[in-house]
Amino acid sequence: MTEIQEQEYRARLQNLSSLENYRMRLSLRDNEETGRGGSPARVPETLIKAAKALAKSGSLTSADLAWKLDKTPAQARALLDRLQKSGLATSEYHCEGRARIYHFNKTGL
Repeated sequence: MTEIQEQEYRARLQNLSSLENYRMRLSLRDNEETGRGGSPARVPETLIKAAKALAKSGSLTSADLAWKLDKTPAQARALLDRLQKSGLATSEYHCEGRARIYHFNKTGL
């Protein structure tokens, strides 16, 4: 990666971290009596790994990501959907291959 890409990537991960922290804080606040929820200061490690894998390859299917991270395709799809919600990924359905392909969003957040 060039220096600009690294800075852009770092900024996007920081934005993703902020969004995820906010979501986790809300979840923790909603579930205070049950004790569920995680630390509000941490983004799940698998989400960071998924973002790095997508940025490195440029495009992935959930099966590709599942193989790279040793997860089930459903877990990989959930991670990719979270990246898409945060603006770090876009997706399109490929009719011939009957698969959804996720692309790293360079214009991101």
